[in-house]
Amino acid sequence: MEKVCCVCKRTECSYKCPVCREPYCSTACCKVHKESNCEPPKPQQSEATKVNTIKYEFPTEDTVPIEKLQQLHSSKELKNCLRNPHKWQMHV
Repeated sequence: MEKVCCVCKRTECSYKCPVCREPYCSTACCKVHKESNCEPPKPQQSEATKVNTIKYEFPTEDTVPIEKLQQLHSSKELKNCLRNPHKWQMHV
């Protein structure tokens, strides 16, 4: 994907604004860009919103609810269990 300067529209920009992440090609364009009211990018969807939008395509009676899977993501007990090397030893 080609990066286009947000000021002069020149291609192949090497820099990005630290605030809004828009590409620019030179210090002169950076100064012009800073004079405009750039804003940080809007935050992406929160995890709670993502959970509500995720749906199983073919759920069954044994399907684990998405909310329960999300709870595993923040489970300290599970993380400690997975860190234990003795749980991962394979018996041959």
